[in-house]
Amino acid sequence: MSHRPPKTRHPDSPIAARRLALDMTQEELAARIGVRLITVQRHEAMKVKSPPTRTTFLIAVVLKCTVEDLTGFHGERIIRDTLGANP
Repeated sequence: MSHRPPKTRHPDSPIAARRLALDMTQEELAARIGVRLITVQRHEAMKVKSPPTRTTFLIAVVLKCTVEDLTGFHGERIIRDTLGANP
């Protein structure tokens, strides 16, 4: 029987929630997107102020969701709210 490390310390993080729903460890996610474990940990802890677009996109692809699902940033709504219904 192999020992698996804890899957997360930040279960409220959208990235952690999605990763856990797919039964994936932080280590597995890091390996799949080609980054170090600390990078995934920092993203899940929401300690990355301006995450690289590429990393966020790759996380979304591996976790089978959208960037908006992970970030809560919904560009269409912001554009509509800012510019009105007919930009």
